[in-house]
Amino acid sequence: MLITSHRGQQVANLNGKLAMSHDKGSAAHWILSDAGEGKVFITSRQGERLRDADGIARVASAGVPDGEAWVLADAGEQKVFLRGDRDERLKDHDGELQLTTNADEWEKWFVTAVDGSPVCQFSPNRLFCFTVMRSWGNDLEILEAQSSRRAGIFGCDERMILSDKEIDLGKTPGEDRTIAISGHDSILSEGAGLYKNSDLFLKIWDAVDRDGRYKYMDWTVKVDPDAVFLPDRLKVRLGGGSHSKHHPTFFANCGAKVDVQSSEHPNFMYGALEVFSQAAVTTYFKGKHRCQNEIRAGAAHSMWEERYMTKCLELLGVAMNTWRNLHLLSDAHCDNSKEIPDCAGNAVAFHNFSTPEAYLQCWADAHPEDGMLSPIQVKK
Repeated sequence: MLITSHRGQQVANLNGKLAMSHDKGSAAHWILSDAGEGKVFITSRQGERLRDADGIARVASAGVPDGEAWVLADAGEQKVFLRGDRDERLKDHDGELQLTTNADEWEKWFVTAVDGSPVCQFSPNRLFCFTVMRSWGNDLEILEAQSSRRAGIFGCDERMILSDKEIDLGKTPGEDRTIAISGHDSILSEGAGLYKNSDLFLKIWDAVDRDGRYKYMDWTVKVDPDAVFLPDRLKVRLGGGSHSKHHPTFFANCGAKVDVQSSEHPNFMYGALEVFSQAAVTTYFKGKHRCQNEIRAGAAHSMWEERYMTKCLELLGVAMNTWRNLHLLSDAHCDNSKEIPDCAGNAVAFHNFSTPEAYLQCWADAHPEDGMLSPIQVKK
């Protein structure tokens, strides 16, 4: 097989030295063999194995006991992470092979047969998505529009809609029924400040924990009602379960210079769309009480939800992916612009479209192959 990096070069064994090469000849040919427990050995034609030698990628004679086994994890878009015994990934850093805890574009590889056909087959990844809505006004009408079209979070594998009261969003009783957040009717009745309240968003995440479906999914996604979200587009950009269950991470999606978070991270997570690996959510639930104790209650009360989650996860050792190369969100605030997002672009979500008409027009612009969506009845 060939192991090809984002730069189009192959990993090669050049007379016992590991290097990147444009030559697809025998020096770049590797053989996979079973190492047990879902791991593999990667052996060159010369009989030497790729190994993690205390943080350095090398080739060595087969039989060295440590550092020889690798996991080929789903990196999305038919790419693969090569994860070693120490949970570090092989990386092509401008032609130099390194090992790193990062999991981004430079750590993604095409693993193919010599003829170019894929070697690895992975199951499609699965999304658990949730949103928080008011049971009245535009939130209600937008979520009803999404339900009728199976748009937004209704295209996820599992979903949860939290609100100030239980209502049916679908035409069939019990279909797409919201879950009431006990004791927060007054907060959700306000027109602003929905997430700028520590007690509310902690209870939202507690509801996710009690629900438990996130445990059986690969990624957890929080979406604002007025974000035009394309779950199928997100699925192909994210790694699958072989990655998300072992790599705790979440993603920056915004670079607004005027935002309070910009002083902490030039690129940061904005609440319109939040994406967490299964390992990150598990880490949060295990350590949430530590966050509540160490992130002072007074400061947390004045934070937006996404800022609190960022501080909490970082406190618990979860690194945010700050590169923004998945193009998760198109938003005027995040793009330091006053322009309405171009829904014909390639973002995963477009924000904000706060009326049913605007939402569905953006959805139609993002799906030109389907033609213009037929009108829906909007409550007056």
